[in-house]
Amino acid sequence: SEMWKNTTMFQHLGHQAKIARAGNLGDEAMRITRAYMDLFERTRVAVESHNLHGDPGDIGQRANWQAFSTRAAYSALVEGVVGIQWDRGGFEYVPCDMPESMEIQRLPFKSTKWTIRVRGKGPYVRRFAIDGHPLHGTLRAPFEYISGGGSHTPDIRRSGSPFSRPTLMRAVGASVVKLRSTRDSLQFGVAEKVHTAIKAYCPVQPQLTVGEQQKDCEWDSSTNQLWCDLIIQPGEQVKITV
Repeated sequence: SEMWKNTTMFQHLGHQAKIARAGNLGDEAMRITRAYMDLFERTRVAVESHNLHGDPGDIGQRANWQAFSTRAAYSALVEGVVGIQWDRGGFEYVPCDMPESMEIQRLPFKSTKWTIRVRGKGPYVRRFAIDGHPLHGTLRAPFEYISGGGSHTPDIRRSGSPFSRPTLMRAVGASVVKLRSTRDSLQFGVAEKVHTAIKAYCPVQPQLTVGEQQKDCEWDSSTNQLWCDLIIQPGEQVKITV
């Protein structure tokens, strides 16, 4: 069918915006998301597939609300553009240089609501605070905020300067607790057992231990990023030392 030629498939929008963000292409994440939102403003329908040449088959697409499209738009806006990416254990801010300040009001996550403000310029972060309390060594919200209910207000300030201490950037599925940060080390535990992938920024090549056992990790000297696949039990401490 001619309907499928020169067609944008919006169910992929979330993946595309997140990939752009991962490559520090903030302008691109915003460009492709705005293309979707412009169409939404005209149709007021969550269009899944849009034929760029206005083929007659496209008419039906503009009259159907598509769950694929709605979920993709939510992911593109929250995860790709604003940079809040979540999983079952919590969420983190994924740094990226963006051209604008941003705010999400009352974003629901489990039993909590989050009003999130992101300001500044640059691909790093100089301030990550929740409810006015600065958090050092992490871009992932500690589990104590997520498990306690209520409303919270993270304040995120972008920066052009790299992190000066080991900083947790990702811990997929992990409910992070007992986080302690110094200039040359980062320690944290988990609220429940998890098999996770850890991503952390370190100024120099680090060592990582779980309990007393040293773990083999991948290290990228061009980005100063550590990657490590771990199984962590409650009561164990993960320690990253530079």
